[in-house]
Amino acid sequence: MSKRKMRILAILMVIGLMVTCLAGCGGSEEGTAEKELSADEAKTELYGMLPDTCLSGFLDPTSLEDRSNIDKALPFKPKDPKHVVIGWTEQTQGDPWFVSVKESAEKWAKKYGYTLYFDVADFELSKQSAHIDSYISRGVDVIVIDPVDVTGIAADIERAVKAGIPCIGFGSEIFGAPVVTTINANIFSVGYSAGKYTASQFDKEEQINMGIVVGIMGNSTAETRVNGMLSGMIYERAQQRGVEYTMEQATLDATKLFNDLRKKGTFESEKWNMACLGSGEGNWTFEGGIDVAEPIIAANQDKLNLFIGENDFQGLGAAQALKNYGLTDKVLVACPGNGMKTELEKVKDGTLLCDGPHNGQAFAMETINFIKELAEGTNKWDANNLPMLTAFKAFNINRDTMDTYWDDDKENLYHKTAPLEVLTVPEVIKAIEDGTYYEEWVPSK
Repeated sequence: MSKRKMRILAILMVIGLMVTCLAGCGGSEEGTAEKELSADEAKTELYGMLPDTCLSGFLDPTSLEDRSNIDKALPFKPKDPKHVVIGWTEQTQGDPWFVSVKESAEKWAKKYGYTLYFDVADFELSKQSAHIDSYISRGVDVIVIDPVDVTGIAADIERAVKAGIPCIGFGSEIFGAPVVTTINANIFSVGYSAGKYTASQFDKEEQINMGIVVGIMGNSTAETRVNGMLSGMIYERAQQRGVEYTMEQATLDATKLFNDLRKKGTFESEKWNMACLGSGEGNWTFEGGIDVAEPIIAANQDKLNLFIGENDFQGLGAAQALKNYGLTDKVLVACPGNGMKTELEKVKDGTLLCDGPHNGQAFAMETINFIKELAEGTNKWDANNLPMLTAFKAFNINRDTMDTYWDDDKENLYHKTAPLEVLTVPEVIKAIEDGTYYEEWVPSK
């Protein structure tokens, strides 16, 4: 044999040994088991993902920055503090939640003698941009924005601020914009609470095969409700199995699954015996829930045992689709919001496993009150150093907790709601560090 052939043979043998070694060590992409991260490692990786539209309300206390130096058109100086002019651009009036927001905003603006221009964008960013241009030209005192696109609206907000008009986010956390703050539920905590309760209804090793109806992908509220639920489900499943697991570890695992959901519309986790067999956008409506659920059910009716309706209108749509297929008793339907009484009745009768707080009336009322305090200078908090999100406390509404959160007041279309606590950036950091920021709210008796 020639020396050249011997060299070639030797090279081939080395390559063969390397391949064998890699295969035996699990070195291929498919065969490698993902390294189990410690609590600190998981925290570091998860915090590195922030900000993310699927983690609204989940905060890293070490990276929360002082916002005092950001121009937000403050201090707030309306032309007439007793007759504030508000421009409010809303996503839609396509379901009862958004209708209740409009009615509550109008009620409280009228009570205080304010002028309210309330416009509807019909989920079109171009319309919302035009609304803001209109408010600037009309010289309103303040603008409230429920964003169609939580990042795309930033340039419009910057334009308003340059014109001397402060902007307040509403309903979905806005990213990368000089808003005073965004008033909303703590979406992550609400979803997390719903997820823990949902997972508790399954055996610790039972395979959970779910379908998911999400309002609109890219919306911070919609994405975070679902990701929060997945995080809570993983945390609860770890507790059931006696595995020491932190919220950060569970949330990191869930966020990786959610990123698969973004890319493929499905995900699978052998580690946690969980899979999403199909998903779709329901635009927060009952009809949208039916439209998304039906093809998922048709393709997977022998496997499904859970549907997540990102809001309860979509959840009830999924429940109706399950009823049409005769699967009501085989598949649970869990929701992390909105908590209107008409939907809470469906928790009482077992149609929905659980629901979450998202009181549109209270959100709108507290937003108008927030503006009133700024206008009159009665605020006890530093408006120039509020976090991007000012959140209501979370909790879960299920058959066991229904009596705790049910409100007999006929004017309130929703559950009971905690008063809005406005915290500055340093106060939020302290609340996270002392463990009170994510605490669930229980009304005093």
